[in-house]
Amino acid sequence: MQLGLVAVKQGYETGAMVKEDHRKGIFDDLVKERSTLEPKSRDRNECYPGTRLKVLTEIEDWINSDDDLQPVFCLSGDSGLGKTAIAVSVSQQTIRYGKNVRFAAFFCSSLSEEASNPNNIFPTLAAQFAVWEDVYPVFKDELGLHKMHDSEKKRHKNLLTRLLKEADQSQKKLLVIDGLDECKSEAEVHTILKSLLEIIKEDIPSLKILITCRSNSQISTTLFDYNAYQYSLNAIDPSAHARDLRILLSVELRARDITQ
Repeated sequence: MQLGLVAVKQGYETGAMVKEDHRKGIFDDLVKERSTLEPKSRDRNECYPGTRLKVLTEIEDWINSDDDLQPVFCLSGDSGLGKTAIAVSVSQQTIRYGKNVRFAAFFCSSLSEEASNPNNIFPTLAAQFAVWEDVYPVFKDELGLHKMHDSEKKRHKNLLTRLLKEADQSQKKLLVIDGLDECKSEAEVHTILKSLLEIIKEDIPSLKILITCRSNSQISTTLFDYNAYQYSLNAIDPSAHARDLRILLSVELRARDITQ
C-alpha cells in the first residue's frame, strides 16, 4: 500500500503536497498503523451502490451545510448494522469528489493493538493534514517547540488543533472516526472524546466530525448530551431495509451467475 494514499489522492484536488520524503517523515513520526487511515484496509467495504441512500444523503447534506450549530454527527447502531461500511462510503466519496473538503480518518478496530489505542487517533489525523504545503510549517514548528512539560497526548492535540486552524479557511474540514467504542480503554476514549469537543470549541471554520459507535454506548450518550446530529441505524425504515436487502441479494445472485 502506498504511503498516505488517502492524503495523496485528495491532495491533488485540495492543494499542493509536500515532497515524498517529507510525507514519509510525517507518517513515520505520527502514524503507528497505516490501516487505521486507509478506508478500504482490513477488508473494509463500501455500501453496495443503491443502498443506504437515506443515511448517506443525510451525511452528505450535513457535510456540505454551512450550518455550524451541529458540527458533530453521531452515527449509532447495533453491531453488524453497517456503520463501518457507511463510514468507508463517506470517506471514499470525499476522496473522489470532495474537491473543497480536507479529510482525515481513523478506523478503530478491536482486532489490532494500535487500531484500538485511542491515543493513536490524534497523531494519525494530524499526519493526514500535515502533508499539505500550506500547513506543513505548523508541523515543523510544533516539532521544534520541544514542550517537554506537556504530555504526548497534549502535544498531539495541540498539533491537530493548529493544523486545523491554519488549513485553508475556504475549505471544509472533515474528520471521520469509525468505531470509537472499539478502543480498549474507556477512560482514554472519554479523554479523547472530551478533547475532540474542546477542539470544536476552538471556533475552527467549517470543521465537521463524523463519529460512529454502538447504540447505548457511553460515547453515544455523551454526544447526545452534547446535542450532536444523531442518526440511529436501529430506527431505519423497514421498507428501506427490505429494499437494501433485495439489492444485496440481487448483487450476490449475479456474482454467483444465478439467474432469477
